[in-house]
Parts: sequence; C-alpha cells; structure tokens
Amino acid sequence: MIEIEKLREYFLADKVFVTEHAAERFHQRNIKIKDIRSAVKL
Repeated sequence: MIEIEKLREYFLADKVFVTEHAAERFHQRNIKIKDIRSAVKL
C-alpha cells in the first residue's frame, strides 16, 4: 500500500491519475477528487 507522504507528493506534482474502474467506483460512492485531496490534507 502507498504511504500517505508519497501520495501527497504525487498530488502536489499533479501525477495522480484515476483509472476508469476507480472513477466508476468513486461515482458509485459519490466520492469527488476534492474529497480525496482533503483526505490527504493538501
């Protein structure tokens, strides 16, 4: 599993890509990218 610090680095460098599968799951669960950014505290 990815460490939160590494995930923050990826978000800050705009290197996070959402796969079609993940996007579908996010939609099903009403999760928005801004929610994910908030979760990693950017």
